[in-house]
Amino acid sequence: MDQLGLDQRARIHMTPNEDSAFTAFLLAKAAEAEALGYRPTLFKQMVGAQGGYVTVRQLLSKGKPSEGFTRLWELKRLDLTVEALVVETKWRSLFDPILVQQAERLLKQVAYPLKPFAEDSPVNGSPKSPIAEVTPAPARAPAPQGPGSPSPRKNTRSFTEFCTYVGAKFVNPYDRWCGYNPERGFAVFTLWADRLQGDRYLLWDAVARSGDTRIGATELRRVLHEVMTRGHTAYGIRCEARDIHAAKRERGYFDEHHLLALTFEEVGQDVVARVTGEVLAADVALGRLGAVLPFESALDDLSCPPPGNLTPGRTAERYGAGYRRDQAVRDYVIRRSGGACEHCGARGFELPDGTHYVEAHHVIALSSAGPDTVENVIALCPLHHREAHYGKDAETLEKAFLARLAEISGK
Repeated sequence: MDQLGLDQRARIHMTPNEDSAFTAFLLAKAAEAEALGYRPTLFKQMVGAQGGYVTVRQLLSKGKPSEGFTRLWELKRLDLTVEALVVETKWRSLFDPILVQQAERLLKQVAYPLKPFAEDSPVNGSPKSPIAEVTPAPARAPAPQGPGSPSPRKNTRSFTEFCTYVGAKFVNPYDRWCGYNPERGFAVFTLWADRLQGDRYLLWDAVARSGDTRIGATELRRVLHEVMTRGHTAYGIRCEARDIHAAKRERGYFDEHHLLALTFEEVGQDVVARVTGEVLAADVALGRLGAVLPFESALDDLSCPPPGNLTPGRTAERYGAGYRRDQAVRDYVIRRSGGACEHCGARGFELPDGTHYVEAHHVIALSSAGPDTVENVIALCPLHHREAHYGKDAETLEKAFLARLAEISGK
């Protein structure tokens, strides 16, 4: 990519006033979708909690059809998808070109007649010309690629070129397992998509690697040690194998738009990587601190909440309140809130990773036999969290919280 393209990308942003106008625009379009019988409940919650700009960036960054995209395809109204609402309106220029290209690619895959917004179009948030009713493509409805299945997608550059682009050249050009840039303090590692277990990935299997004398294995262990001891940043490149059963794997398709943000944990002699989110590859290539977007499995998991525990047991160490809490429940609730108090709607302060601070609260306390489940945990701003514990109106708040959770769960 030429320097002009990089400079343009570095200037992309949306001001608070623009974000407010964009958010209103999205909610108006969501109302149109509701009139057709489609209820974009989660989308409206996300937009209401964190604004239109962040929400649409998160959705576009996934690079695959969402449930809403497929539903609107069925209704012959792809013009109401976030992809079309970005590509065909004045808001196009305020999004990263990579995200715009991904949106266009998804729309073209289902034969949608694109009408990209041009600078000489009316600047009222509407496309240059009215969008005709869309006739769905004769092909089947769009569906995300399943894990481990061969992908028909093609990369625009080689794996070596991509690693050089983001600034982490291969340590070993022959066994291309990891790249490292000690000057900038970050490394990239190959992660096979079919071996991801939720947000966990066994990056170093001490037993399997005990007799592995290949240069790639040796370099991988050395780079892991360097990154962990020096506190450097680690990213994963999600790759799909041409044949997941082959003894020596070959890459088919890899995600060249995002890097997975990783943290490491040593379990015995093994090293387990945990995916904490996704970042745009363009942000890493430019050396800028971009927002850490939710890992796509985290977004997908909003429709599949963790089971939690109806009768959580006590911890031997009497950690916290003395009860064993399910971290997956807390993480789910924080993601569900989109960084806003689920009681008053106040948005938390911004954290270094671009997310917003809220606190998880068990409405019925575990000490009062309350369950550790998403139906009993609400995300609150610090003020209402403290009031729930110490305020004179705690009982009234508890009833309000339970009503709100019932509303969220649709009960």
